[in-house]
Amino acid sequence: MAESMLNDVMMSFIQNDLNILKSVYLKEDVVNTLEKEITKYLVLISQRSLSPIQSKRLTDLMNIVNDIERVGDHAENLAELSEEKINEKLPFSEKALDELKFMFSKVQISLNKSISALKNRDIALAREVALKEDEIDEIEKELRGNHINRLNQGICYPESGVIFLDLISNLERVGDHANNISLMVIDELSKD
Repeated sequence: MAESMLNDVMMSFIQNDLNILKSVYLKEDVVNTLEKEITKYLVLISQRSLSPIQSKRLTDLMNIVNDIERVGDHAENLAELSEEKINEKLPFSEKALDELKFMFSKVQISLNKSISALKNRDIALAREVALKEDEIDEIEKELRGNHINRLNQGICYPESGVIFLDLISNLERVGDHANNISLMVIDELSKD
């Protein structure tokens, strides 16, 4: 659900479509509810007699649930930025849109792979995500620099620029959460 929220936000942003954002806000409520309910269930399990391995797994699952909920929060932040862009009719250059699509694609792939690694207990896939973490951080720095150059050259509308920087910052944080999930998968499976 958190992954689909990100996809919806990007589609809304590119297509200037506010209607798509309605589903993002609805899904955010569901993600928050799921996080609370899953965490409650995990806490109930934690009160049982568990082996150290089971106890560690439970702690990891609680952290993963929190990471996924945080992805939903970032998707909601992105939705609010998209809404502002659309309502204020803020222009974005083709170059800025291409950069956003590029970074979004990298983050989306990392999140997708981290969730697949978790579901399928796939350490190789988790390692791919961990290796891409630095790349996502570098992309964010590069896009920030490119954007500042556009601002200095007067190519970029300042209000659009603020949204651009917030967008790439939120995307980078989603990449961090994907990495957190993959690192927990690696940690667990490397002990098997």
